[in-house]
Amino acid sequence: MEYGKIKQGTIIHGLRSNQYPNRECSAIIITAECDIAQCKVSKFYYLSAMDVRTWMDTDGLDYTTANLQLAKFKTFINNFSGKIPELKQYQNVAVVDLDKIESDIRNLPDPIDTSPALKELSKIKMYRAQTKDVLGNLKRVINGDLTHYFFLPYNTYTAKNQKELKPKDFCEGLVVNLLDIGFFDSATVSMIERQDMDFAKLSETDREQYGKQFFLEKSGDMIFPEEAIKPPYRELLMQSFSFAFIRIGVDFNSTNAKNYWDKEFPNTEMP
Repeated sequence: MEYGKIKQGTIIHGLRSNQYPNRECSAIIITAECDIAQCKVSKFYYLSAMDVRTWMDTDGLDYTTANLQLAKFKTFINNFSGKIPELKQYQNVAVVDLDKIESDIRNLPDPIDTSPALKELSKIKMYRAQTKDVLGNLKRVINGDLTHYFFLPYNTYTAKNQKELKPKDFCEGLVVNLLDIGFFDSATVSMIERQDMDFAKLSETDREQYGKQFFLEKSGDMIFPEEAIKPPYRELLMQSFSFAFIRIGVDFNSTNAKNYWDKEFPNTEMP
């Protein structure tokens, strides 16, 4: 195999991610540069990424909707847990399965009138986030506040000369999902590097096989290393990935702590 073309930070467009099978994604190689250079790897790991506008219509929309539904569900619990005590077990959940909860309510043995609760739950299930809500979360991604996403502006990986860049090149780009990890085997990488991952060159069998990994659907479709992230943005991405991937969960509630100290020293200004 010929090494050296694909490296850490290489961007390969046309990926078909398992998490987003019907949307064209990009693969960003994260395998260590030194391991690739020394031919030590049989698998090239990558993170999936989406064009920022595609992200807003798909993953960003789903993520925002789920969080808003959760907030509405917490209000729902407060309103109905008096009549349906079983709902209290969901007070502190971070993810909620609304279909299962609806089924549980319908199967309650006690003669409780659950119709008002089911009607309200149906509204929550039908709710979808608005563009302004998704935009708010995109801003959080850009700020680094949503730690499982990373915003990669176009200017950080384009081959354009700095003088050719336009203001939008610093605002458009890719949203990387730091928790959506996949890999290419060495044979696949070799084909990509040789520019043999080409619909016109592939046999019917290969088209079926590689069509599960890439968008190779018609003549002219081709997968090859198109761009690479420039330092130090590549290192920043890897640092963010490490933080998101190995983050340790704790039960410390910073909001409660801050509220506590506000009550301890009400109306007091620090020097």
